[in-house]
Amino acid sequence: MGARLMPAILRALEEDIAAMSAVDRLNRLEQLGWLPSAAQWSELRRIRNTFAHDYPETPAERHAQWRLAMAAAEQVLALLDGFTARMHTKLPG
Repeated sequence: MGARLMPAILRALEEDIAAMSAVDRLNRLEQLGWLPSAAQWSELRRIRNTFAHDYPETPAERHAQWRLAMAAAEQVLALLDGFTARMHTKLPG
């Protein structure tokens, strides 16, 4: 979503994103009301990266990481639903 969908939305809104960093794009989506919180998205990315690259040693640590990842996945799906709804009503075409 962050690498393709979010930039595509900004381009469809005729935003000049060529010189924008990823953080700038997130902040712009938040300013435009498309993203509830750029900080929340950054936290979801952090959780994803931890889940993908860290290997907890104990079963309890693995379980905690799994639960955190599942909660984050639910938030990402909710964000996607919000984007989908807005795309149908706010984007041209």
